[in-house]
Amino acid sequence: MPSMPFMKKKGEAERAKEGKRAKEQAGEAPWKEASTPAPEESEIDALRRKVALYRRVIERYRDMIEKAETKTVTELRSLIVPEDPEVVKLRDEILEEFRPYIYQQHFEQVARKAYQYVLGELANEELPVDFWLEPRDMIELRAADEMDKAVLLCSLLRSLECETAKVVVESNGERHVFVGFQVGGRYVLMDPAHKKIVEGEREDVLIKQFGGGRKNVYEFNDKEYDEIVGGQE
Repeated sequence: MPSMPFMKKKGEAERAKEGKRAKEQAGEAPWKEASTPAPEESEIDALRRKVALYRRVIERYRDMIEKAETKTVTELRSLIVPEDPEVVKLRDEILEEFRPYIYQQHFEQVARKAYQYVLGELANEELPVDFWLEPRDMIELRAADEMDKAVLLCSLLRSLECETAKVVVESNGERHVFVGFQVGGRYVLMDPAHKKIVEGEREDVLIKQFGGGRKNVYEFNDKEYDEIVGGQE
């Protein structure tokens, strides 16, 4: 079993970059701004101050939050929610031009439309702390990290009756997340965060994407969890 498969863990280098970006975005320290209030203070300046304060609170309680967000295998599967009201609502919007929906005829077109929604409508955002977003959070905020985007896409595909749809996670120091499924005799691997689709025979696709090197790869949906190592089942 992968050494750290159930936390959305970031490396120290990535966290250091985030901290640097936060300081640059925040501008002057909040206490300095508060000590010299300006009547003409812009809304952007006020938002920057609030972001800096919220980030300080989050960073102080980071360990507590991340401990609560750690997932077991069973809990990991529970992230895929094809019957969630927000997922069903979004699915129905995507299906609007495919009525009546017939899986054998329409699934591949609809799957690509769902992929385009997650890829294009949700901005890629890395949170300063490991935290799992729910479908309603992503849809409302129009933002998510790559793991959350894959979870939403997989939930949509499962809601579209695709039994084989799974989140596929590569973890080898850095994490990369995809959604894979079988359709029309082919295996399709989608990256909903970086605009990449690979398709072909399942074994060939997995070897092409994950073969070689010391990699841990696992996949899951709401029904099962499996491990893939080096592109081989």
